[in-house]
Order: sequence, then structure tokens, then C-alpha cells
Amino acid sequence: MPIIRRFIPELLICLTLSLIVFLVFGSSLKWDFVRWDDDINIYRNPLIRNLDWAHVRWMFTDYRYLPRYTPLGWLGWAVIYRLFGLNPFGYHLSTVILHVSNTVLVFWLIRQLLTIAAGPESPLDSRVVATSAGLAALLWGVHPLRVESVAWASGQTHSQALFFLLISLLSYLSAIRTRQGPATRTIPYWVSVASFVASLLSYPSALGFIAVLVVLDFYPLHRFSNSTNWWWDDQAREIWREKIPFLMATVAVLSITIWARVHATGLYRPPVSINAFPLSSRSMQAFYLWAYYVWRPFRPFNLSPVYTALVKFDPTEARFFFSMVFVVGVTLLAVMLRRRYPAFLAVWVCHLTLLVPLLAVTERPYYPNDRYSYFVGTCWAALIGGGFSLLGKKSMKRPIIVGVSMLTGVGLVLFSWLSYRQTLIWKDSATLFGYVIGKLGDDPYRSDIYSRLASFYLERGETDKALACLNASLNADPQYFRSRLLRGEILFNKSMPNEAAHDFREALRLKESPLLHYYMGLTLTRLGQNEEAIGHLFRALQLDPKDESSSRLLAELVRRQGSDQRSINSSKKKSVPAFDEIPGRLQP
Repeated sequence: MPIIRRFIPELLICLTLSLIVFLVFGSSLKWDFVRWDDDINIYRNPLIRNLDWAHVRWMFTDYRYLPRYTPLGWLGWAVIYRLFGLNPFGYHLSTVILHVSNTVLVFWLIRQLLTIAAGPESPLDSRVVATSAGLAALLWGVHPLRVESVAWASGQTHSQALFFLLISLLSYLSAIRTRQGPATRTIPYWVSVASFVASLLSYPSALGFIAVLVVLDFYPLHRFSNSTNWWWDDQAREIWREKIPFLMATVAVLSITIWARVHATGLYRPPVSINAFPLSSRSMQAFYLWAYYVWRPFRPFNLSPVYTALVKFDPTEARFFFSMVFVVGVTLLAVMLRRRYPAFLAVWVCHLTLLVPLLAVTERPYYPNDRYSYFVGTCWAALIGGGFSLLGKKSMKRPIIVGVSMLTGVGLVLFSWLSYRQTLIWKDSATLFGYVIGKLGDDPYRSDIYSRLASFYLERGETDKALACLNASLNADPQYFRSRLLRGEILFNKSMPNEAAHDFREALRLKESPLLHYYMGLTLTRLGQNEEAIGHLFRALQLDPKDESSSRLLAELVRRQGSDQRSINSSKKKSVPAFDEIPGRLQP
């Protein structure tokens, strides 16, 4: 009981944080899935619908379905599916609970760091430290940049990864502070290692985590302060040995992730070549992103699930030059002030290293999404918490305390309101895509969003709305392959084969595929142009000899022309269905 009484202020703060964060994001519990990867990850993914050995093995061995390694992410969704089926409520409930938990863990982490930094003889009252940590955690928890990770069902992997990472950090601090002998002989240390592995297997965002641990060893833990050679004396060797399990996990997951990315299939293209994406452009993209995630939290307006600043860019533009100057300048300033303000250097190094896996130096185009601030935002929350704690000093003037308190209160109210409003756009696909189209304006990327919206309407059987969206998509970008393909399907099913044939021909000019040649053959058959249809079907089979739809249609056309059935290979000698029974996405 005395221990409980000692932590009553902290427990009240945790309860308050949980309540406020839940109220801000709780409306998302009523939202539907959206065709913004929820289809790929959840409701159209048959491989999360069972927890038997075959499905679990797929989760831990597959690298083709997505170009990243996230077995615990799949496992998390599989557990939710077992409990809720495809009811979106369960998936949104999970993301909200994880974010509430993460806010509480951020509070405990900042509190621990402030306590360690202050030292045992600090004049700061423990209630001041707890309040400072609570305010900083709340600013992080209700910030509008958190919305994408919380209101979006597929954002769960990011919340889940941070959850395990925060447990790893807290366990590491516990192992260092309470150890008797080497930290590797303590239970908290191995809890830290296991939690770090779980974070990487949920989503590999924390590949730069080892650098964070080393930063903490320097400040605020001061573990190298008694070393004669911080690089390799006896004390330093013990500290470096502690990092070996973390390094092994990082290398293993990084290797698998690189392999998956290089061998991308299906919707995902291989990484761009050095000629298509020169080192100068990659470097400038990195500088831009490092700077972007510093200033973006101070401008949490006009947020969107997609930003097109890095789709096509010229690395000589002023914004990239100023980003480079900013990053280099802040780095030099932090190094120069390291003795007077060690916390600033620590936070800045953590910012740079945590963002390394998210700089996407192999990707073009790239989209700097809000969810990528989820991890790195905790670093700045810790620095803000340290700033709040300074207000507890007796030397601090009352007007400054009052001014900062009022500014913080206004910020919390503003952030909470903006976040609540931002969650509303994730209600369903129509709401989300309508919002994004409005934000994109005349940007050609709206062609993709119109195409996604068309797919949503097709799922609901609203063909006319889908056709209108595809028309808008092709007006924005006549070369958009997917919209050509979908509009051709709709026009064919509306008994408009001439118009469908035009779209399929245009699509073939953009990209060749067995499915498209099959569609072209089917459409030409409807138009009575059998000779040309046979040519397309033969081409489809050249590209994919196992294409049953093309082989059956080809067999029927050859039979109609009285050709020798023996010219078709043995795989086509099955009973041939009537033309109006041939399977396929199009209705003949």
C-alpha cells in the first residue's frame, strides 16, 4: 500500500491521459475499412483468417505478398480476425487501445529520463517531473500527426511496433539502473531484447534503435563518464557487448527486408536504379525528410494521407538546399553546445537515426506520410518534457510559468480538436478519397485516387458512380493504366464493346499483360473480329501458358472455325464450355 500511495499522482496522470486520448480518437471505432491498403492487409487477405500452422508459417516466411517483413503484424490481425471476423470495430479498437497504451508508456519513459537526467540530488519535486512528463506525453498523444496511425485500421502495425519498442526502452533503463553486475545477467535486459525483436517483427521502423541505446548510455545514463577510453576499455567493452543481441536482430530483419524489397513482385516494382535515381537526388530527399519531420509538427494543418512533394522533384530546388543547410547547421550547433545542452544533442541524434529506415533512399516516388512521425515524435516529446521540468526551478519567474502554461493549454485544446476533426475523414473510402481529391487539387496524382474510389463503388455495385470516377481519373491522366483497364471492363459489361476495345488497346500501349490480352480477345469476339481475337489469345498464352480463361476461349474460337483440335496442347483438351459460360472478370 505505501508503494501504491507513492505512485498515486502518476496513476492519476495515466488515467487522465488514457481518458483524453480515448475521447479524441474514440470516434474511429465506428469507421469502416478503407481501400487504402486495408483491402490488401485485412479484408481481402485470406492468409490472416486462420491461425493454423500453414498460415503462421506463411506469416514468418513470406516476402512476396508485401515488400517488407512483418510477421507479428500479420499475427496481430489474425488474432483480431479470430475474435471479430471482418467487423471493422475490432481492428479500430485495437489501434485505439495500442495508442492509448503508447501514450501512457511515453509518459513513463519521459518521467524515467527526466528523473535520471536530474540526478538523485535534484531540487526538482517528483510531482513537477511527473506533471512535465504527463503534459509532454499528452501533446504527443493528441497531436494531429498521430491520426493516420490510429484512425486507419492498417496503421495498427506502426502502433504495435512502437508499443514493443517503448517496453524495450523502459526495460533497458530498468536493467541499467538496477543491475548487480553485467546488465546481460538481468531479466529486464532480456525483456528489452525480446521486446525490440517483437517491434521489428511488427514493422521494421526501429532499425536505428541501437543508436538510441548508445545515445542513452552517454546521456542521461553517463555510463561512459568513468571510461578512460570510451571506445574500448573494460567498462566500454561491457557496454558494447550488451548491444550484440540488438545488433544481431537488426541485421537479421534488415537482411530479410532488403531481400523482400529487391525481389518485389506483383504490385510492387523493384527498387529504382542508380541511373534513374542518382545519389544526389537520394541525398537531397534524405535531407528534406530529416528537416520535414522537424517543422511539420509545428504546422499540423491541411493534413492528408498522401503528399506528392517527392513524386517528381528537382534536387536543385531551394527547399532541398535549405533542408540540407538546416540539417547540417542544427547538427553542428548541437555538437558545439553538447556540454551545456546535452539533451538537445541526444534528441537530435535520435531523430536522425530513427528516421534512417524511413528515408526511402531506394524509393522513387516516395510519400512522406504522417505515420512516419509516430516514432520520432517521442524524441521531441522527451525534450519538451525536459523544458517543462525547468519551470519547476525556484529561479523561474512566475510570468514565464504562467505564459508557458497558457500556451500549453491552448496547444492541447487545438491539437485535440484538429485530431478529432481529422479522424472524421477516415470514416469510409468515399469520405477519405473525396477529402484527398480536394487536397490534391490539380495534382495529376488525383488520377490514382479517383481510380481507388471507382474500385470502392464497384465493390458496392454502384457502376455509374464508378464510371464517373474513372472518367475523371483519365481526364487527369489519360495514361493511367489501371483506370483504362477498369473502364474497359465496365464498358464491356454495359454492352459497349467498341468503347471497351478502345480502352483495352490504349491500356496495351501502356503495359502488356495476359489478362489484358484475354480481355481484348473477349471483346473482339463480341465484335465478330475472331482472327484478331485469336492473335491476342495466343499472345496471352505466350505470356502465361497456365491462363485457363484464354485457353478455353481460344479453343472455342478454333472449334468454331473448324480448325484441328489437335493443334491445341493437351491442357486444352478438356470439355469446352459454351461461349457464354467462359469464366473471367468480364461478363461475356
